Amino acid sequence: MELKKIFPKVRPHLFALLAAVAVTFIFFNPLFQGKELNQHDVVQARGMSSEIREYYDETGEYSLWTNSMFSGMPTIQIWAQYPGNLITHAVNITRLGLPRSAALFFTYILGMYILLISLNFKPLASILGSLAFSFSTINILILMAGHLAKVAAVAYMMPILAGLFLAYRGKYLLGAALFAMFFAMQIRVNHVQITYYMFFMIAFIVLTKLIYAYKNKQLDKFIKASSALLVAIILGLAVNASALWTTYEYSKETIRGESELTTKEKKSGLEKDYAFGWSNGKLESFTLLIPGFYGGSSQEELGEKSETYEKLISNRVPSGQAKSFIKSLPLYWGDQPSTAGPVYFGAVICFLFLIGVLTVKSSERWWLLATIILTLMLSWGNNFTMLSYLFFDYFPMYNKFRAVSMILHITGICVLIMAMLGLRNITSQKKFSKETFNKVKLATYILGGICLVFALLGSTLFDFVGPSDEQLRQSADWLVASIREDRASMLQMDSLRSAFFIALSFGAIWYFYKNKVKKEYFIAAILSLAVIDLALVGTRYVSSADYQEKKQNDIEVRPTQVDLQIMQDTDPHYRVYNLTNNPFNDAVTSYFHKSIGGYHGAKLMRYQELIERHIGRGNQAVLNMLNTKYFITSPQQGGQPRAQRNPGALGNAWFVNDIQMVANADQEMEALNSFIPANTAIIDERFKDYVSNFTPNSDTSDVITLTEYKPNMLSYQSNSNSNRLAVFSEVYYNNEKGWDAYIDGELQPHIRVNYILRAINIPSGKHTIEFKFRPNSYYTGEKISLASSILLILFFVFAIGKELKPTLSEKKQKKK
Repeated sequence: MELKKIFPKVRPHLFALLAAVAVTFIFFNPLFQGKELNQHDVVQARGMSSEIREYYDETGEYSLWTNSMFSGMPTIQIWAQYPGNLITHAVNITRLGLPRSAALFFTYILGMYILLISLNFKPLASILGSLAFSFSTINILILMAGHLAKVAAVAYMMPILAGLFLAYRGKYLLGAALFAMFFAMQIRVNHVQITYYMFFMIAFIVLTKLIYAYKNKQLDKFIKASSALLVAIILGLAVNASALWTTYEYSKETIRGESELTTKEKKSGLEKDYAFGWSNGKLESFTLLIPGFYGGSSQEELGEKSETYEKLISNRVPSGQAKSFIKSLPLYWGDQPSTAGPVYFGAVICFLFLIGVLTVKSSERWWLLATIILTLMLSWGNNFTMLSYLFFDYFPMYNKFRAVSMILHITGICVLIMAMLGLRNITSQKKFSKETFNKVKLATYILGGICLVFALLGSTLFDFVGPSDEQLRQSADWLVASIREDRASMLQMDSLRSAFFIALSFGAIWYFYKNKVKKEYFIAAILSLAVIDLALVGTRYVSSADYQEKKQNDIEVRPTQVDLQIMQDTDPHYRVYNLTNNPFNDAVTSYFHKSIGGYHGAKLMRYQELIERHIGRGNQAVLNMLNTKYFITSPQQGGQPRAQRNPGALGNAWFVNDIQMVANADQEMEALNSFIPANTAIIDERFKDYVSNFTPNSDTSDVITLTEYKPNMLSYQSNSNSNRLAVFSEVYYNNEKGWDAYIDGELQPHIRVNYILRAINIPSGKHTIEFKFRPNSYYTGEKISLASSILLILFFVFAIGKELKPTLSEKKQKKK
């Protein structure tokens, strides 16, 4: 009986969620037919984690170190598992058992739906607004690229905001519980940059709430809500103690940390050129309204009516080749090195957004506009250095992140909320006032006018010169000219397209203004129009070609003949340097080998410096000390890649005859240019006490060999006639952060040599030397995570129960 009474309240939300599942099923239907998306970053991620996944499958143990990339690095930002964090199960629940990419798209919809419901929008408006947000190209593109952690972080951001709004409306427990749960989930999916950007928006919200609380003499309520949210933040952080602690330690050693080289311009954080490599142009912001403003993507498909196709045919290119050629053309001509597509928020959404700007008077107006303006300007990066460099140089942690155009995810959320508020302003009035309708007309004139100006005059305002034009010019000048004409045509056609959708939206509002359509039908019509607008553009970048049968997808990671040849080597531990592509932007080699290169945005700082100054320049001595046993090379005259064995590889460990002391990191790096690693170890003077008793020794009968290999444990046997200094072809990682050295089971100190390697003093005689990677931050953090997870779950259940208790009590009273 109780369920029958509650069901009418729950029914609209159930229908909304069923609609979300249905749309997800339709849009990603091939995934439900046994196919997979061919996602670049997913392929790379599988390579990065190949060794540690295999190790887990064999032993059931999680390794926190892998040797499959960059000669060895922690797995903290690759595939680290945190069993103490029970909120991982909540992350899985939100995915409903759907295929991963489809599940994350559904989570987009679910997240925005929760946010809009918390802002008191009706279920119909909330689900349609959520669909419009989910089909925005910025969300579709990262999903198709395989940036799955980023997708999840964006999706969980909306319920976090919902919790914040509920708390400031007086629902302190429920708001804090919702905030804490989804904040913990967002941190768990491990995309710190999105979380960092989210707090820009939260800062503006809290500041606005403070100002209004002060004006309305409600500071006590503000303090209660803020205190509850502060507890939620602390609890969310504590749940992820293991991940955050290890990441914090690791970050100091990466390219986001501080370099010891005095010759580097930027000593802490990323280099500016790297950080701002993907910066939106100022005019590129027009793609939010007109998707083809800057040509779409760097691999855009054209039709047979395009100027480029007609030029190819007129220049006697066979039609088959011409059709193949126009399937992937560099039509993008903006400031970024390349792009998978434009950031398009939708013409209808932009139209409703401007209506919101002109009509919304509530407190939301100010934090929304402040966030949108700031994030839009920060997305310009190198194209607006006055602001970007100010943040980079002085704002905490800002210089730790790259690809600043990513901040447009925050912009997109704010634009959607303002658009929904604008729509509500139109529909919530008892009588649609003429004043409001005049503002609707003004929004039409502004955005419609912009679209028409670019449609009519765009071809005369720009030169449509793209970053790849010079390379294309080598083929033919007429080819470049035709591509530029197609760029101009895309600007014209998409400007007309956006103007058309704005006109349709205005028509719908006019009908509602004239009382010719009911409010519910009007809301459904205009938001459905927004969804159609965005979905049609989204499908430009999602096609059947993006799906492959699982077996076909696996071909990408099957070993080549060269891989199979190398894998016949029974040596358990050596490295491979693949020169057939960019070795430092590819993790496919790591599927099968321990690679000198790899693919990762947070490499160890010292290793990156070694790449820049020695490995990338072909310093054979450095490659030898890293135990580079095989090179994979491509013949100059074509043909298949081949494996070339390196006779100079020094193996897993060796005793050195001599040492060379240097004063600092600069001298240590420079010394690598002229030394023989088999004979000499280069040592920073900070370790001089450790080698104070070193005696030159060239006894060739002394030996040290690797006897057991695991990603997180290496065991060696040594036999020497005197005390020796052994060097290991293993990457040094701060002793206090994980790697412990043992001689015959006794913990012993070890040092860094040759800028990047490990070394240890070994006494004479026979000994067992072991290196074990067990960072205290991980294991202590796991205990904190487990305790905090239990506390959060209890808090969440209690808050939900307290929220439902009045409703259930009311039902019982009525029953009596």
